[in-house]
Amino acid sequence: MKRLLFAILLFSFASVWARTEEHAITSHKGAISLSTSQSSNTKEFATDIIQRAKSGDAEAQSTLSLLYYAGSNGVEQNYKLAYKWAKKAAKQNHPHAIYTVGCCLYHGYGVKQNKQEAFSLFNLAASNGSDYAAYTLGILYYIGEELPKNRKLGISFLEAAAEAGHLDAQITMADYWSKIKNYPLAEKYLILAARQGDPKAQNDLGLIYYRGNLGQVDDLSAARWFLRSAHQGNKYAQSNLGDCYFLGRGVEQNYNTAAYWYSLSAEQGHGEACNELGLLYYHGKGVIKDYLPSFCSFIIALSTAKVEAFLVNERRTSGAPLTYVVPSRMALEYLILLSNGVFLTFFV
Repeated sequence: MKRLLFAILLFSFASVWARTEEHAITSHKGAISLSTSQSSNTKEFATDIIQRAKSGDAEAQSTLSLLYYAGSNGVEQNYKLAYKWAKKAAKQNHPHAIYTVGCCLYHGYGVKQNKQEAFSLFNLAASNGSDYAAYTLGILYYIGEELPKNRKLGISFLEAAAEAGHLDAQITMADYWSKIKNYPLAEKYLILAARQGDPKAQNDLGLIYYRGNLGQVDDLSAARWFLRSAHQGNKYAQSNLGDCYFLGRGVEQNYNTAAYWYSLSAEQGHGEACNELGLLYYHGKGVIKDYLPSFCSFIIALSTAKVEAFLVNERRTSGAPLTYVVPSRMALEYLILLSNGVFLTFFV
């Protein structure tokens, strides 16, 4: 643990970790894409798909077009063949194939670029039930760069995609409603995404319960969702779960377990977790009291430039002025005072 803290400390001076929890409406370019996550990782799968596609199976033709588009499952990337097989399936009114043809036309992959025709196909695909097409149109109308800006229509398409199970649409809508503080609707879409296993959605759902955004705090539900996200490596959920164990919210108070989750989050450079871990080492709670790793953790927390992560929002003293005096074996001390603002002084 100490060696790891030193390694992170050295790295922190060269690079500041950026928090990426904010998930705004995504770029329309990122929305116009395809997924082959449904595919197996075997060449036998591709061989079977090719045989079925040649026999006229629209679903197989659509899947084969995705394999050629992405170059996966032993199939070499070939946009012309992707376009060819998507067209065959589209003639049979396969909604996802229609969307794939639109993607090829939008980007000019395997065919001459024609964005206007692509937009028409996106609409046709969405009307036939393609959640990918609905998500793409939602982004395009919301952003308003290549289609007339119409946020109401954009939200309508995004909601349709989310209801159809599109994960990115669910997360986008959850963030949208959260930003305007409509937490019941945010909860609705977070539950949909969280049940699909998305770690960000699981953490954000836990925060809604933890903060009492629905009118009352639900620590049990918060801890449950933090745990699911934390097990997938989400550093924010790991830190939040550490808070639950530190404070005994939704779980039995346990400083050892709090230190465990804070350490996992701190290893990923999360400033708040670094600070909390530093406090545990400083006070000897859940870990052996040791000022050196404590000092290192505080320095890492400082390097993230997330002041609120280590002093602004003191959650345990109900607004009382807070003073930290953190010595180390190198006789360094830093004193943090909260009184009508934030003051940071280093002493050697």
